[in-house]
Amino acid sequence: MDRVLTDDVWSQISKELKSAKRRMAAVAYVTSQRYLKLVRNDVLVCDASDIAIKSGQTSARLLQSLLRRGVEVWSKPGLHSKVSVFGKYALIGSSNLSASSEDNLTELSLLTDRGQVVSQVSAFVHGLREVSDRVDREFVHRILAIPVIVVDRGSRRGTNATRLRADAYRILRQTIT
Repeated sequence: MDRVLTDDVWSQISKELKSAKRRMAAVAYVTSQRYLKLVRNDVLVCDASDIAIKSGQTSARLLQSLLRRGVEVWSKPGLHSKVSVFGKYALIGSSNLSASSEDNLTELSLLTDRGQVVSQVSAFVHGLREVSDRVDREFVHRILAIPVIVVDRGSRRGTNATRLRADAYRILRQTIT
């Protein structure tokens, strides 16, 4: 079974997510856990770099909450992946774990139960763990101290919004280094 999902991707697969005994995800930015409810022994690889935290693209508080629940959390700076495995399913697409992806953006993902694809996505997530930093209590303590500067990303296409975002990103990088 292969299904192409658009728009409210996470809510469309909530039934499959709830029934899964284990979940693994390699998702760049994480600010919400409304649908993918990670619990003890689940795995999350995300971009928890200083710039991702400072820009509000990843939430240090949410990562702290996940750690407290026993989720294995890893940080891979520069990660752009959006894949997850839950039970017999793999989800490959454009959706971050964010309110913006859940509510505002036009997203597209492929949901599949093809064993070979599920296995390859699972291997990809496991491989990322090998080259990522473990997010532990000390890591979270450090990133919780980073001031968050949220840049209005808006949905204004065809304007100077992209240039403004690039300028804001450059300024954020300069304040971190």
